[in-house]
Amino acid sequence: MITKGTLKDWLIILAALLDDIAVALVVLLVLYLLDIPVSPEIIVFLALFVVAFAVVMHKAVIPAIHRRKETGKEGMLGMEGEVTEPLTPAGCVCVKNERWNAKSLEGDIQAGEKVEVVEVEGLTLKVKRKEK
Repeated sequence: MITKGTLKDWLIILAALLDDIAVALVVLLVLYLLDIPVSPEIIVFLALFVVAFAVVMHKAVIPAIHRRKETGKEGMLGMEGEVTEPLTPAGCVCVKNERWNAKSLEGDIQAGEKVEVVEVEGLTLKVKRKEK
C-alpha cells in the first residue's frame, strides 16, 4: 500500500530524474532525426538503468531527507546539557561543549544538573530538568 509519505518520496526521486530522462530522450530524438539506428536493446538498457538508478536513489537519498536536522534551531531541540551557572530561573548551560544562556521552565535548577532543551528563543535556550 502506498502511503502519503512514500508517494511524496517517489515524487522527489522522479523530480530528480526528470532532467536525466529528458536528456536521454533528446539524444534518442537527435539520433532518430539523423537516421542513426538505435537498437531496441539499447533502449531497454537505458530504461532498466533509469529504473535501477531510481531504486538506488530511493534507498540512499530518502533516508537522508527524513533524517533529523542536526543544525540550527531545530537541531538544538531535545539536546541534553549540563547547568554551569544555577538557573534561577536564568543562568548558563553547556550543550555540546558550548556555553549558552538559558532559562528554566520549571523553577530553579542547580549547577551540575542535567537539562533538556525544549525551546530556542534568540540566543537563549529554554530548558527543563532531564528525566532520568
